Amino acid sequence: MPSKCDHDAGSNPAKKLPDAAICQARRADGPGMVFCLVEEPGDCKHARQFDDAWCCLHPDREDIIARTKVLLWIQGESQVMRKHFGG
Repeated sequence: MPSKCDHDAGSNPAKKLPDAAICQARRADGPGMVFCLVEEPGDCKHARQFDDAWCCLHPDREDIIARTKVLLWIQGESQVMRKHFGG
C-alpha cells in the first residue's frame, strides 16, 4: 500500500523526500530492482520513474525494504487482532 505524504516544500518543508519516516519500498521481480511505494515520489532524488512505477535507488534501500516489511507485518497483525478481539 503506498504511503501518503505531503512533500511539497511550500506547504511542509519537514516532509521532503527521502525521509526515513515515510519511505517505503519493496523488491521487484526483476534483478536488483526496488520499487518505491510512496505516492508521487517525484521530488526524491533517489526515485526514478520506470513505466508506471517508481524505482528506488536510495543507497539504504535494503534498510527501507526491511522497515517496510516490519510496518506491513504490524499493520497485518493489527487487522488480525481487531478481527479476533474487536477494537
